[in-house]
Formats: sequence, structure tokens, C-alpha cells
Amino acid sequence: MFGNYAFKDCASMRDITWLPKNLTSFGVGCFQGCSSLVSLKGLDLTKVTSVPDESFYGCQQLQTLEYLPDNLSAIGARVFKGCKTFKNINDLPQTVCSLGTECFSECTGMTDILYPPEALESIGDRCFEGCTALESLYLSGNVTSMGDEAFKDCTALTNILSESSAVPSITESTFGGENPIVYVPENLLGAYQSDSVWGTFVVKKFGVYEFSLEDIASRTTLLSTTSNLVSDSVWTISFGDGDKPQRYS
Repeated sequence: MFGNYAFKDCASMRDITWLPKNLTSFGVGCFQGCSSLVSLKGLDLTKVTSVPDESFYGCQQLQTLEYLPDNLSAIGARVFKGCKTFKNINDLPQTVCSLGTECFSECTGMTDILYPPEALESIGDRCFEGCTALESLYLSGNVTSMGDEAFKDCTALTNILSESSAVPSITESTFGGENPIVYVPENLLGAYQSDSVWGTFVVKKFGVYEFSLEDIASRTTLLSTTSNLVSDSVWTISFGDGDKPQRYS
């Protein structure tokens, strides 16, 4: 085990491939401020189920979330705060069910959240605060709550697609005054519109349409084919078994 803030501000550290195998834990803020670190390759935490607070806070060159353990269930507070080169969180393990306070705040390079973990249930306070390039947010089926100011100062956020099986709990400050359009399943449209907070947004239904690969010659053809089916909605397209759906608005 490495203790709290063990490698804090090691600005010349570019990789962690030298870490011992089967590392069982590391302390709070262990790699905080390692501003040259670009990858988590070498992070063998197969016995660890959570990432401690502030572990990679301020690692401005960290480009991907690959190599996190597949059994990860929680990510602590401010773990990836200020990691400015992240584009998305697609590589988070599907087992992650909670994101801590300010977990991805000030990740100014993040443009979308289209493939969050399927197990995700809760998004902590100010989790994505200050992600100023974030345009689109997808909420998977298990999301039940999003904390105060979770998306505050996400000034580019224009679309939310929610497939949650129930209306997630949010507060008046969750989106920090931003007014994205919210797309929801048809069977929950009324519940969202009547909710005291969600009802203050423009809420619309979305559709899900499946096409075989043979049906899809190009995205242009696909958009033309489906334009009359999904007017005033967003839609998802399945490209086949094992492939993630592509989401367009």
C-alpha cells in the first residue's frame, strides 16, 4: 500500500507501469497533481472496489479511464477533478454505481456522457460542475439521484436523454440554472412533467428504433429514412448484438 498523498505533485511522472502487481490499496490523493501522467496503465487493483478521494485530482494530461478494475463499485470525491483532457467517461467499468462529490468537476475537455456505467445509481454533489464543454448527457436505467449543483456551470449542456426506470431525484440546483431539453420514455413523460423540479424543463418523449446493418448504408440515409418516424424526439439505433447503440438528436 502507498499512503496518503504519496506521490503528490510529482510533475514529471508520465506513467505508473512500475507499480507492484496485485496492489491492494493506495491512500487519499496518492497521485494528486501528477500533471504529466497520461495513462493508468499498470494500475492493477483487482481486489479493490473503490478509488480513494482525490486520487488523480489535477492530473491534467490524463487522457483515458482505461485500466480501472472491472469490479469497481464507487469512485470517491474529487478523484478526477481538473483532469482537463478527458473527452468522456466511456471507459468507466460498468459496475460503478456511485460517483462522489466533485468527482469529475472542472474536466473542461469533456464533451459528452453517452455511455455511463449501466450500474450507475447516484451522481454526487457538484460531480460534473464546471465541465464547460459538456453538451449531451445520457442517464442509464438505474440512475435514481443527482446531487446539488451536479451539473452547475455546464454552460454547453443542451440535451439530456434519460432511460431511468423511474424519475430520478434532483434538486433545484442540480443543473445550476442551465435549461437543457430532457428526453424521457413515453410511459414516464407525465411523471417528469408533473415533477416539481423536472417539470420546469422542456420535457419530450424519445423513441428507440432498431435497424440491421444491411439497412444502414450511411448515416445520411439513416437520418432520411427515420426523419418522419421520430419528429420532435431523439432516437437510438442498435447496430447488432454486443454493440453500443448510437444516439442522435
